[in-house]
Amino acid sequence: MKNLGALAKPIIDITPADLDELCHQTVQETATIEFKEALPAENGRSEPWLQGGSKIGDYAKLKLLREIIAFANSYGGHLFVGIEETDGRPASAKAVKPVPRVAELARRFETIIRDSIDPPLSAFDCAGIETDGQGGGVLVIQVTPGRLAPHRSAQTKEAYRRHGERSETMTMREIQDLTLARYRSDDDLHRSIEARHEALTGQFVAGDVTRRVSFQCVAVPVGTPFPQVARLADHPALIPAIQCPRLLINDTVHEPLSGVVSGHDLRPLLRGLRLARQDNSQHQIHDAFANGTVQTCLAMNALVSASDSRPKIFLGHLLYVLITTLLTAHRHRLFHHAPFTEYAVSCRLRLDFLGSSGGVLAGPRSEQLGYFPFHESPFHLPTYSFGAVDDLPNLVSMFLRDIHNLAGKDPAGFNVVIDDQELQAAIEASDRS
Repeated sequence: MKNLGALAKPIIDITPADLDELCHQTVQETATIEFKEALPAENGRSEPWLQGGSKIGDYAKLKLLREIIAFANSYGGHLFVGIEETDGRPASAKAVKPVPRVAELARRFETIIRDSIDPPLSAFDCAGIETDGQGGGVLVIQVTPGRLAPHRSAQTKEAYRRHGERSETMTMREIQDLTLARYRSDDDLHRSIEARHEALTGQFVAGDVTRRVSFQCVAVPVGTPFPQVARLADHPALIPAIQCPRLLINDTVHEPLSGVVSGHDLRPLLRGLRLARQDNSQHQIHDAFANGTVQTCLAMNALVSASDSRPKIFLGHLLYVLITTLLTAHRHRLFHHAPFTEYAVSCRLRLDFLGSSGGVLAGPRSEQLGYFPFHESPFHLPTYSFGAVDDLPNLVSMFLRDIHNLAGKDPAGFNVVIDDQELQAAIEASDRS
């Protein structure tokens, strides 16, 4: 497959010229590419949206959902609505035929996809690419292989998958085979994550652990693997992220790990790269691997006060490890032009407190938020799914709820806001100072 912009770029960056190039190159439909000249309509009927109406017809919804579900149950893919096809088989892109009000159409379909597929897709994107200067253009929907497959239509209860350039209803045998394959894949994924955690834990077994707390986060791409990168050191975009945006959590500003350790050691690993930072009180490890796996670990001497001998575990430190891991994972996605590739994210908190019954979860003003009993260490958090970067605040909110639960609290909820400019700066930064 030619490295065409419409297939290689994040879809929000696709231009009209990229769409014209698909037609100029007469790109064929495949297991991962589907073209539609317009929103499908039943024989003899008009599609309301194409006639200027405010509704999308049920027939068009079902037909496009069929293609989307088939992609999710197979290899992922791109659906283009607004590109005329040739009559041959397989059909090829022929010409751009703008669909009206394409930006609004994309917003509508984003909601339709979220509400109409069971189980919901964890990673997909919709965009309307205007081509005619009057609001018309091409609807582009990008789907990644679903980790929760098999997916089905919530309305028809049928599952679909790609057979060549066609989307077909899955047989019961195919559904069973796909379910078993996903179970095997999940087992392999969990073993891979567990091995990463054990390797990180082994980095900190030596030395004085009288009051040590370590928090580690591992992120592994799922679905179609990234191409192996030969030398990570040659690609600064893949150097682990160490900057972190500020968070506004329930109207309180949190600055994860303010006062980052200065100085670093950047060295190769087997098919990977490690950025390490260390001083007398803490040791940071940021690893990135050629297959897209990333991991971060922060080990530190827990603080105590004159009035409270219980060691403090600061929430800001935990957030720093989580968010820098997610930002590094997102860098890998952008590098491979796959910004919606799903990552499985696993976090683990370990307490090594001799002479103490546990540790205090502390907030930005050292206030007590909860308590971690020593005898329950290490603490394993649920595995999270990291899809679109826009969902990062929701993932952080789930993490906050879980970490408070582990500390014996059950808060009502968390409203997390991340400044877009600070988030983008953290994604793009390659801080080697």
